[in-house]
Amino acid sequence: MRSYLRATVAVLFFIAAGSETLTFGFQQEEAMIHGFAGQGYIKSSDNNYLGDSKDGSYEYNEIGVNFLLPATDDLRLGIQVFSRDLGKYGNNEVTVDWALLDYYWKSWLGFRAGKVKMPYGLYNRSRDVDNLRTSAILNQGVYMEGIRDLVIAIYGFNLYGSKTMGGLGEITYDLFGGTLDLPGDSPFIQDFFARMQYGNPLLGALAANIDVSQLEIQVKHFEGGQLLWNTPAPGLTLSVTDLMGKMGMDIAGITGDVDLSEFSVLSARYDIGEVSLILERMKADIAFNMMGIDLPTEFEGWYGELAWRMVDWLHLGASYGEYYPDSDDKKGDNIENGGLPDYYAWQKDTTLSTKFNINEYFCIKFEAHFIDGLGLTDISDYSPGDVKKHWNLYVIKTSINL
Repeated sequence: MRSYLRATVAVLFFIAAGSETLTFGFQQEEAMIHGFAGQGYIKSSDNNYLGDSKDGSYEYNEIGVNFLLPATDDLRLGIQVFSRDLGKYGNNEVTVDWALLDYYWKSWLGFRAGKVKMPYGLYNRSRDVDNLRTSAILNQGVYMEGIRDLVIAIYGFNLYGSKTMGGLGEITYDLFGGTLDLPGDSPFIQDFFARMQYGNPLLGALAANIDVSQLEIQVKHFEGGQLLWNTPAPGLTLSVTDLMGKMGMDIAGITGDVDLSEFSVLSARYDIGEVSLILERMKADIAFNMMGIDLPTEFEGWYGELAWRMVDWLHLGASYGEYYPDSDDKKGDNIENGGLPDYYAWQKDTTLSTKFNINEYFCIKFEAHFIDGLGLTDISDYSPGDVKKHWNLYVIKTSINL
């Protein structure tokens, strides 16, 4: 809690230093300042997830402030300062989430440069703004919290635009390229390598004398794009996102290469009045090369969601999703042979969500997850006889967006 307060004070100080008046949701003729903040509580019936949830955890918060300044009619400058804490992720470190120059030439062509937010599925760019969705936690089959550092923003450029095609609807495109910071000590990356050791005998033997905690990653280049189609069918939107890149890695002096040949998301959303149906599927294909040994791996996930805006102040949601850390071991045979229970090979999540809008700025959410498997839990927490295949997770979250 103290770290959360320190992060909050740091962000507020940044705002005060950069503007004459400390204001959220503030808009003048030339400059705009907006902010959001959220605090939640997580409790699980069994198994720790996204923190020490078995005992109940308040390590679930975020705060962000963004500034937008039009320099000319076509050129804007923007920056967002962000801090979050979710179990082992974030720890309330204050970071620059994105910072860019945005030149809007025509509707079909714009250009951004700097640290620009990446497209990834339908909700990545708004993943931290609770008021825009019913669920408290984004569906982890596609939006795993551990990959936020990989998909949130890139140091480079971004081309974007949209084109109306008459009776065929409208196409929006988004292309980007550059590099990014990817910490090797990320809990998700550490857990990813640990799971590979259990599921791959060759890697297990190779890793016997390697301390994965010393992993360092250098992103050589990263590029991709998104194509979104607002179809002529009322309310139907289709999207495809594809990311790729090359990285180098070093583990205690042992070097290797990482080829991210595919990181794709297929998305569909259909709005019928106050009801929305959403389907998204993610797949990643990664090839590791260490000491001349190729170690290909794939992971994937998907979910389907139904969201209903019952009245202005009450939104209801239900979803089901699956995640597989190894696409070739969906039944858990390999990971069980490696010494873990087979249900570490998947995580299947049925979720019920409720969102209460107190006013247009403030909301409260209650959410229940009924989970089969531990495919997204931290392997370092594994203790024989102390884990459960079937378990529940409960979430309460309050958010303000101004």
